[in-house]
Amino acid sequence: MQKTKYIIAIILQTVLLFACSQSDEAPVSVVQDRVAIDFSSYVGRMPESRATHPTATSGGDITLDRLKTLGFGVFAQHTSNTTWTSYAAKSTTPFNFMWNQQVGWDAVGSKWTYEPVKYWPNDNNPADKQSPAATGSQEHSYLSFFAYAPYAPVSTPASGFDVKDVDTNSDGKPDHDGIVAVSLNSDNAYGSYLYYRTSNDIPFSPETSVDLLWATAQNRYKYDSDDANDDGRVSDKVNLVFKHALSKVGIYIKAMVDRTDDYSSPAYSTDVDANTRIFVESATLTVPDFYSEGKLMMVPADATPAVPRWDFTGLDAKKQEEIDLATSDIRYAIRYAAPNIPTNRNWDGKNPVTDLYDYEQAKEDFDDMEVGVTAEEQQLAANQAEFIFPPAGTSKALNVRLVYRVVTYDANLVLNNPKYYSVVQNDITATLTSAFTWEPNKKYKILMEPGLTSAKFTLAEIDEWGQIIIISSVVKEWDTVTKEVDIE
Repeated sequence: MQKTKYIIAIILQTVLLFACSQSDEAPVSVVQDRVAIDFSSYVGRMPESRATHPTATSGGDITLDRLKTLGFGVFAQHTSNTTWTSYAAKSTTPFNFMWNQQVGWDAVGSKWTYEPVKYWPNDNNPADKQSPAATGSQEHSYLSFFAYAPYAPVSTPASGFDVKDVDTNSDGKPDHDGIVAVSLNSDNAYGSYLYYRTSNDIPFSPETSVDLLWATAQNRYKYDSDDANDDGRVSDKVNLVFKHALSKVGIYIKAMVDRTDDYSSPAYSTDVDANTRIFVESATLTVPDFYSEGKLMMVPADATPAVPRWDFTGLDAKKQEEIDLATSDIRYAIRYAAPNIPTNRNWDGKNPVTDLYDYEQAKEDFDDMEVGVTAEEQQLAANQAEFIFPPAGTSKALNVRLVYRVVTYDANLVLNNPKYYSVVQNDITATLTSAFTWEPNKKYKILMEPGLTSAKFTLAEIDEWGQIIIISSVVKEWDTVTKEVDIE
């Protein structure tokens, strides 16, 4: 029996992040220094927002340039001398230092600004760098920051805001998407959240849905620098490493022609024969759960302090367990519908299969068909190449089913109906992996490769989606690992 080979290529990009390190030296005067908390090099006045709630005005990835236009919001907790993971009160105490603090970009001064200005707690040991040095009552006085973008203004913090169920058009759809709710400022830190929804018009579309970023900087204090001459954050800043809180998956297709075991160096041409077309009838992906909306919790789980945490409690009706692309959902150029060939012709009531339909006319009809699936990679879905969504974090098998037809023109097939054509349907199913989990800030690529001898599917997982927004970073080169599994 011929082996069918499924190639699972996992491409990983590793980003090394450098934040402020720690020091137990270099004091600053507890009396003289009211050091402002700085997200850049200077803290200034933030212009007042005129918006009452956020709306989805544009989609696409948020890059650093877009972030400067949109701004971001910051929540912060002062935990005294207790680190964040050890701070039991995070489940009972609201954010006590910053609550949805708007931070915006001052293009003239090239700096992030906000108001009212907040200052670093001085109750650290040492507390200043004077002689004799002052000492605080504890070793450190910690602040932990949690940020998101784009910024969502709230006019009445005590009420938060909630527009997620508004439907003034009576069309069965809420009027708003993107960030459609913010929890109250009296909610405890661990339970505080943003309610997010993908696009109402085209759910899961990255082009129409609002991108969502999240960042955290935990256990920061006034003297957490390795610099022995550090003056206590006078010129230091809080580094916020923004990550995409969503997952993204793209579904693509290309023809796999005359390849068997030698995947990298085929012995035959990789192009589809000029007298053959490959058309897709349907595609179904059974995948781990994902949702069109959910609660992004401002605070991560203690076990994964750098990973955005989502809550989908009570949202089962919004859950998706498969991506199902019927014929009408497939791109027109590769979609299988009954081709405009003999069975659709009627010349003077005569049967075109047995009478007037000759091989030259059949060839003209074939040449008029769409090009179909080729050796060039194409997006599979008609409306969008990729899907964006809040990931549920469940682990399940990832199964793919592809139904496609191979249409070949052959002047010798005079007895076929349709005459001169061979039309073969292929219904292929494969399990790409038995345990797969969507993760935030990752972009996945599922490549379907229907072949004239077999069908191969490729799952490429790309870590660190998009442009990483960070003040200072080192990015490694791409590491590629290919795993091949022979299936009898």
